[in-house]
Parts: sequence; structure tokens; C-alpha cells
Amino acid sequence: YSSFLVIYRGSFESAGEFLKEPPHKDLEIVMRGIPKGFRDAWEGTVHAIKSPTFYIFGSSFGGSPALMLSGRKDVKKVVAFAPVADWRVDSEEESMDFTYDIIKYGYTDGYRFSDKNWDRLAAGKIGNPASNQSKIDGKKILIFHGKREKVIPMQTSTDFAKATGAILVPINTDEHLGLRYA
Repeated sequence: YSSFLVIYRGSFESAGEFLKEPPHKDLEIVMRGIPKGFRDAWEGTVHAIKSPTFYIFGSSFGGSPALMLSGRKDVKKVVAFAPVADWRVDSEEESMDFTYDIIKYGYTDGYRFSDKNWDRLAAGKIGNPASNQSKIDGKKILIFHGKREKVIPMQTSTDFAKATGAILVPINTDEHLGLRYA
């Protein structure tokens, strides 16, 4: 088994512009490259997996791209922890305006994106699972979400699961189920 932690274009050490393309497209680039071969960073050996099957894990922001990939034939399962299932719904604790300020000014060049592309994300025009339900295969999706969390409203996962047939497991917590749970 191999696992990959993908850095989105235009974020941290990567090149490009963040949100120019929907984030799940960055994951698809990596997925397409795996059969072509990749170098193990620790060992230096080259590997290629000719017919890979993918299990996608995503949390919070990364939950959206994970959900978006569920319709692919080579994706076996998706596990999402408190995913943003609908970018159009503001949260009680972190509105899109607040999140914009934190990402744009708090991380400076950590994320490089235009206001236009941020607005596309916030309006649900790119990478929004709730706007793309016809491309989602809910039978492959398992969602864990804190019942009382305030970062991403539980209701968005509830509505998404009901609309797509995904399995939702409510967790009795007010914690945001981020990457540390994946």
C-alpha cells in the first residue's frame, strides 16, 4: 500500500495559483501519475502501480475534494471527517469572510489565490459537492461529523448524506474533526 498527502497547487511549496482549478483536479493529477511511476522520497526507488484502486481520506477543506472524487471508477471508498459539503453555507465560527482573511493575510504566501477564484469557491461554483450531486457516488462515502461543532455545520453533512445516500456517523462532540482524526 502507498499513501500520498497532496499539496494543492498554489499552496505552500507548490507552484501555481490556488483555486484556479477545483482542488479535486489536483488530486486527479496525482492519481493519473501513479500508474506512470513515482519516486519514493525516502528510498529513492521508483514505483508504478498499474491499476490502482484509491481510498480517499479528507477532512475539513480537504473533505470537499474527497467527496468530489467519489464518482470515479478507480475510487473504492471515500472517508470524510467534517467535510465542507457546501461552500455556500457559512459556519457559526468561521465565515467565508473570516476564513478569507486568515488564509490571505495569516498565511501570506502560504496560499496564493485571486479574489475572483475565492469568490467562485464561496459561491459554490468550483469544487462544491452539494452543487455536483450528479457526479457523487454516495454509496462509496462515509462521513464522520461532530454533532455540535461550530467550524463546519453538521447540517451540511446531514443534508449531503440524505441527498446522495452517503453514510453519516454523527460523533457526540463539539470538536472540529480535522486531519488529526483521519
